This record gives sequence, structure tokens and C-alpha cells, in this order.
Amino acid sequence: MKKEGREAKQERITPVVQVIVQQLRDEIAKQKLTLAKISELSGIERGSLHRTLQGQASPSLERLVRICLAIGGRLSVTFNDRQE
Repeated sequence: MKKEGREAKQERITPVVQVIVQQLRDEIAKQKLTLAKISELSGIERGSLHRTLQGQASPSLERLVRICLAIGGRLSVTFNDRQE
């Protein structure tokens, strides 16, 4: 059965992306930045930026990096050794 409307367009957001997006939102709030300013600095349309930050669209790694750079940060990944 085919989904229609918004549900068909909505992508699944992974838990890892949810954490990253929440951290971005926290930093944006801390700096009191507007979507318009982040859009200008990142080159990402405001509507697309809004959907990304609301968890309504799964962003590419490139998009996450562009948002991070626009707010004066950087995206980093850490791998820890698992001890069993």
C-alpha cells in the first residue's frame, strides 16, 4: 500500500542524526541565531533548513557540515574502543 502526501515524502531519521540535529538546535538557540542568518551563511534554503532542524528531513553529511560551519562549529565523530 502506497503512502500519500506528507508521509510519502518524510524520510526516516536515524537516532544518530536525531542527536546531531538536537545538538545543532541547542547551539543555535544558545547563539540566538535565526534561520535566515544560518540560511545565508550555509547556502541552504530556509524551508529546507527548517525541515532539517525539525527532524522532518534526513540531512546529508554535507548538509550537516554546512550547518555546523555556519554556526561556527565543526562536526566530529569519535570512536571509542569497546571493552567486553
